[in-house]
Amino acid sequence: MSQIQIPWQRWEQSGRVGGRAELHDVRLFSLNTVLRDFGAEPPYVADMEVEASVQREDGSAHVVVSAEYTLKARAFGPEQDRSEADTEPELVAAEVNFTMLALYSLRPLHDDADEVSPDELEAFAESTGLMALHPYARELIQDQTARIGLPALTVGVAQIAKID
Repeated sequence: MSQIQIPWQRWEQSGRVGGRAELHDVRLFSLNTVLRDFGAEPPYVADMEVEASVQREDGSAHVVVSAEYTLKARAFGPEQDRSEADTEPELVAAEVNFTMLALYSLRPLHDDADEVSPDELEAFAESTGLMALHPYARELIQDQTARIGLPALTVGVAQIAKID
């Protein structure tokens, strides 16, 4: 799947953090782009996975959201049967693996319930954090796939999903 879906429930759980978070910086932490098959021909199908996490030291007003992206551009191999309309390409033509970081500060609340739970921070990373980083990730994927000679792959926008 070339787009990410953010469960609505995670948005609800992240409300106390999101309501006081301020984005300060976005950085590319690591990047590895590999052309696996020089002769692969279009059409290409992009499969993308992303995993978000969060880091915060005790008592710190700063939160770092980390998103690890894995994109595989697949194409049809020379031996693959294309006669069926729903046949998916099997050959991994290229991979783009990277990690992006977002630095947030949290404004203090004016009540006794100032501390947020680890689950609220994780929900924030998986919702607001991914939503903030995703446009940067999409641009990086287009740039990297074009640089290795593939057509610039466009992945979908992040979507909020009602998942039961």
